[in-house]
Amino acid sequence: MSFVVFGLVATLLGYSVIKKESPAAVLKSIFASDLAEDDVRRLSKTELVALAEEQSLKIVELEGALQSCQAGDGYQKGIIKTSSASLNLRSEASLESDILIKIPVGSQVSIVYYDDRELFLDGAMGRWCRIKYADQEGWAWGNYVEKI
Repeated sequence: MSFVVFGLVATLLGYSVIKKESPAAVLKSIFASDLAEDDVRRLSKTELVALAEEQSLKIVELEGALQSCQAGDGYQKGIIKTSSASLNLRSEASLESDILIKIPVGSQVSIVYYDDRELFLDGAMGRWCRIKYADQEGWAWGNYVEKI
């Protein structure tokens, strides 16, 4: 269950980064989009109470997930797996970008999010992954970051 909640929160945080909005603004848009204002006015008192209880349960669930995330750094964890001794952490999602640091194989990283573009690189389809390691944040080829 905690993985599901963590996944929801991670998705919320990732979506807020992509949209460049605060998590609160993203949540507001999610809840606001459930029912239009005119639809809410047509609901009976019983239906409104049920809807309010449902929304309250979602909020409680998300608050719990947020507290869990705040206990750590709030990101999904991954392990570097590649046939070479290290993986390059790059400034941009490109092989031509600057290498910030080399991450040793077997190191644990924090996965910020995956790029939405799927590309063919090193003989396989995959996506670039935004990760954090050793107080650095940058891009690595996602096929070499195994989620744990």
